[in-house]
Amino acid sequence: MSTLPPIKCPKCAHRQFDDESCARCGLVFALAPAPGEAPWEAVPLGKGEAVDEAERLWRAVEAEPESVERNDAFVRHVLEFDLLDMGLRRYRHHVSDHPDQEEPRRALERLVERATAVASAMLDVVGSRTRSVERTGRLVKNGLLVLVSAALVYAVFLGWRILRGMGGGGF
Repeated sequence: MSTLPPIKCPKCAHRQFDDESCARCGLVFALAPAPGEAPWEAVPLGKGEAVDEAERLWRAVEAEPESVERNDAFVRHVLEFDLLDMGLRRYRHHVSDHPDQEEPRRALERLVERATAVASAMLDVVGSRTRSVERTGRLVKNGLLVLVSAALVYAVFLGWRILRGMGGGGF
């Protein structure tokens, strides 16, 4: 195995030689929060027990990283309790330190696929809402155009009637 770059980002686990800031996520190392105090490490509201169980399952993975069963149990748990971010973070750091271990790398790939699917679904929802807003905007714009056109036709008609009335030849 080749030697890994010595600097690992505490946020995204990217390895590099530069000790100023992360080339991947931009974290400035001198400004990084202390371990355990970072916002990305906070326990999500109402998920304390699920996080405790995830931590227990993660310790089992670390004790036997090539165990398919232990990796599957951790992955299932983080997916079931919506702790995808935690699972991704644990596996990114583990794989960064142990790139030769197959099962953790496979588990990370599964979680990345799930995160990609979730992000894609969210984009679809946002896209459909955007299309709905655009459609509503077009309807409002077209409605206003019809109203303005009708007002102009009416104004021209009234103007014509007034002019006709001035000329003495009324209806």
